[in-house]
Amino acid sequence: QKLSLGDYAVSVRNEGGSSNLLYLSIKGYTSSSFSARSDTSVTPKTTNVKLGTITISSSIPLNLLSLTLKSTTTKTNLPGKLSKFVLKDPLTNTSINASGLTFNLTGQSLYENQSKLYDVYADVAEVLVQDSGFISYGGTFLAKDVLLGKEVELPVKEFSFTVSY
Repeated sequence: QKLSLGDYAVSVRNEGGSSNLLYLSIKGYTSSSFSARSDTSVTPKTTNVKLGTITISSSIPLNLLSLTLKSTTTKTNLPGKLSKFVLKDPLTNTSINASGLTFNLTGQSLYENQSKLYDVYADVAEVLVQDSGFISYGGTFLAKDVLLGKEVELPVKEFSFTVSY
């Protein structure tokens, strides 16, 4: 039977009687993000700037397929000033270049009760005074649930920073 996430009390009953009560907790996936630039702003005309960090964890095994980011800002031209996005895994010292704002993560496994940490880097072009401002990035991980064989989308909490003139 398919069960919803949550806590359950489980016992086995057969012709020999009932077993002791056991507690089972079914958990899902979580992700979080934080800005790498909490008290400072990103300077224009810089390369390989750390923008934020994303963590993902799961209580069940997953195969990570991709990460797609999207931006939110009130400055129309500001997203176009950031390019060459790179995702770095500080634990394995590996880097993944983005195609646009999508990172291909195929082949990366997230084992049961494991977390992964990814740092997000980008190049920042020249930003005019009228285009400087606050920008946030969020998005989704696409993963395959190893137990059920189904693809799932996991939301990424936003990380934010300011691009100054």
